[in-house]
Amino acid sequence: ICFNKCPGNVISYKMDDNGHWLTVVIKITNAYIILTNVYGYNTTTQNKSLLQDITKVVSQYKKLYHTDLILFGGDFNLAPDDYLDRYPSKFNDIHYNPTLIEFCNTFSLIDIWRNKNPNLREYSWIKPNGAIRSRIDLWLMSPEMVNYVTEVAISIAPLTDHCALYLKLNPEVSANKRNVYWKLNTDLLKNQEYCNTIKDLMSEIRYDATIGNYCCRWEFFKFKVRQFSIRFGKERSKTLREQETKLIHDLDEYCKKTPMLDSDKAAFISLKSKLDVLSSRKARGAFIRSRAKWIEEGERNTAYFCSLEKRRQERNQIDTLMINDVECKDPKVIAEEVHKFYKDLYSSTSGGVSSLLDNMNHLIPTISPFFKDLCDAEIEMFELDAAVKQLSIGKSPGQDGLSSDFYKHFWVDIKDLFFFA
Repeated sequence: ICFNKCPGNVISYKMDDNGHWLTVVIKITNAYIILTNVYGYNTTTQNKSLLQDITKVVSQYKKLYHTDLILFGGDFNLAPDDYLDRYPSKFNDIHYNPTLIEFCNTFSLIDIWRNKNPNLREYSWIKPNGAIRSRIDLWLMSPEMVNYVTEVAISIAPLTDHCALYLKLNPEVSANKRNVYWKLNTDLLKNQEYCNTIKDLMSEIRYDATIGNYCCRWEFFKFKVRQFSIRFGKERSKTLREQETKLIHDLDEYCKKTPMLDSDKAAFISLKSKLDVLSSRKARGAFIRSRAKWIEEGERNTAYFCSLEKRRQERNQIDTLMINDVECKDPKVIAEEVHKFYKDLYSSTSGGVSSLLDNMNHLIPTISPFFKDLCDAEIEMFELDAAVKQLSIGKSPGQDGLSSDFYKHFWVDIKDLFFFA
């Protein structure tokens, strides 16, 4: 439900069999936080039962972990005040929802957005034509958490008729960033400017003897490709982020208009469609990098794949290591220790290996002279051509981060230098 860059660890969790709530206990430093994601029903009776079930679970966790730090977030399908939080409203004055009020009173919960915006009318669900709106997506928290809030805001979201309700809490001191393996974003191969620059790089480096032999030129070419790809990718991402920010800002302005004119509705739908396209592209990239095995249409999984991508990276990292019986969390020291371990592991000092192999020679099958000559022969270009054609899409055949898609796309341009290297 979140945990993208989450600084804590999940200690325990419970969930609803029907997928309408999930409660987790997160430990951050020495504090326990009970976090619940809610997806409400469309009927009052079902929502009453739902909130009663959640109350039982959260109460148990509250006693077990001795904590008052409680946070609920999600689509409750209940508006706290049917006067302020619905448009058009059936009421002319404040009319609190009794089901939600009873639930909030149980844990002394505060509707943090309303707390920060006492009389503001903004809505988190908007019918596509803008005719009906309501604020049914909420962050509810215990009083002990209110002082940690630095920002809470409603903003348009892609691929859904619900808005995003942002909540920021005081961040912990972040750990030092660690170097991670780079992998080419193959979406860049669709950009003509990028492709032309890569071809120009190859033309410059291929015959430049000042760089060294063919092997040095090939390694230098890969270095320049990585350098340019990172820079180009960052600039491209910045442009896309700016486009997304502008779209969200424009959509937010339309959301605040009551009522919407027909021209406003048409513009809103057009802008929303553009935002959905940008978000889908982002989701595809995260999906590929996360190496997930499935993807569904309908309820879009943008957030899921982005968080899965982050979790996969985290699982591949060593955060803590015991060195000489002392716990170490310094990334640089851990990296040095891992390097030393594998260096020692693959540096054999045993003198009995040769004699062992001599004693086993008669047991090892030998190849024919013809096959020996075939294996010893120089690799020919047609063999490289065939090997590149057989590369699986989306794979990186080395540690340089250049994918099989890159080799296939530029093979005509890079094959000669690659062959001689």
